[in-house]
Amino acid sequence: MKVNYFAIPLAALLLTACGDSSIAESDSMIYIKNSTFYSTVSDMYANPDSYVGKTYHLTGQLHISESDDETIYSIYREENGSQIGIELDWNDFSGLEHDDTITVEGKLETESGSHHEQTVEYLVLRVTMLKAKSQSDGGVS
Repeated sequence: MKVNYFAIPLAALLLTACGDSSIAESDSMIYIKNSTFYSTVSDMYANPDSYVGKTYHLTGQLHISESDDETIYSIYREENGSQIGIELDWNDFSGLEHDDTITVEGKLETESGSHHEQTVEYLVLRVTMLKAKSQSDGGVS
């Protein structure tokens, strides 16, 4: 399934915000619960000032897309037929495949880019840790 991640920020603005129960904070790391990934990421797009600059831990599926001669990696989840995700900035995606289950930690930032000749802002997670679920043992490697 092809996902247009530039459309996600626009779609996310139409979604309602989530409550405080969607995240658990421990020291400086904020843990996004699996059951509230979709609503929390939606709220990140709707209210970026409340989230940008903080460090998050989350689990989801790896989305790999080709766009304008570049490969874009994102972590996403699907809920009720809709998908939402955050672009990942990481130095080594080798050995990973589309739809692999991954856990990441990193700092959320905004970036500007061009899409259909318009400047858009989008979220990027500057990844400091990435673990892929091992297919051989079912655990996290």
